[in-house]
Amino acid sequence: MTSPEGTMKRRTLAGASHLTLSRMLHGLFACEDRQKAAYVTLSLFNSIKMIETIMPNELEICTHLLNTSIHSYRVEYLSTRLLVDDHDDPDRPHDIFGPGNKFTWDCIKGLSLAYRDRKKYGRQIIKAVHFHRQQYHHQQWNKDCSQATDSARKLGAIDTVCSRLESAREYQQTVKTVSELRELEFYGSNNQLEMISWVISELERIKMPDLSGVVKFSDIPKTGVPAQTHDTIMERVYQTFQELRTDQGYKFANL
Repeated sequence: MTSPEGTMKRRTLAGASHLTLSRMLHGLFACEDRQKAAYVTLSLFNSIKMIETIMPNELEICTHLLNTSIHSYRVEYLSTRLLVDDHDDPDRPHDIFGPGNKFTWDCIKGLSLAYRDRKKYGRQIIKAVHFHRQQYHHQQWNKDCSQATDSARKLGAIDTVCSRLESAREYQQTVKTVSELRELEFYGSNNQLEMISWVISELERIKMPDLSGVVKFSDIPKTGVPAQTHDTIMERVYQTFQELRTDQGYKFANL
């Protein structure tokens, strides 16, 4: 694993060394050609910007991917039990497929930093959150919910309620048990609150799996969801680690 202090993209280190920056500065002050000087200035700015871009380390990325997988399983489990199947939603299993999914690099590089310092890296995290909200279920839930299909409304409410059962989400109030959900304050339109209340009522009559002991990907249960759903989540995890090794230079030697 890399240092908890974080890593930078390997490809930026060689191209933005102190020696390179020194040469750029020398060229800028010695340059009489305005067009060339502008080019050097832009190159200098981009190099400094890359150096200051902090990337998540491997432990933070693993934590993000594991918690996202747990959430995906939880939403799919509850959707299965409540017979909610939004056929119009192309981004299934939940959160890990389609444009803006949480396993894309644009989400990973921001959301993983929440496990280091949410306040310090708030800008990167918020940027990733907004990128994720292009997902179909967010578009359906976050707009006027009365215009969404019944299945889309139910899936949005399931997503909202499930997130309140996940302690990793430090930015909002969470609980450990279903009985405590009634004590939380939810925000939204009347349509949204009505659907959230329905989900909580359904949760009170069915048994949710205890996911508090899930500390590695193989701990995610195979029961309660279609076999294909569980297999697809695991395959997506494997694919994502491979992409991070190939495209971003991470090793994940212990996986």
